[in-house]
Amino acid sequence: MTKKQALLKAIRVMGGKKELAASMGVGYTAVDFWLRQGFIPPANAPKIRDITDGRVTIENVFGI
Repeated sequence: MTKKQALLKAIRVMGGKKELAASMGVGYTAVDFWLRQGFIPPANAPKIRDITDGRVTIENVFGI
């Protein structure tokens, strides 16, 4: 899975960009920026794993 695919999966799992942003404690524009850049900042990997109940793993975020 690529980094961008991991982000798209997190968005799908959470029900949309707005919902992902709220769960992450960031603004919608941050998630939109991540999507344009094609990755989730690595420091957010553990939180992505936790809020998606492991459906998006830390390895997915890093593109491994």
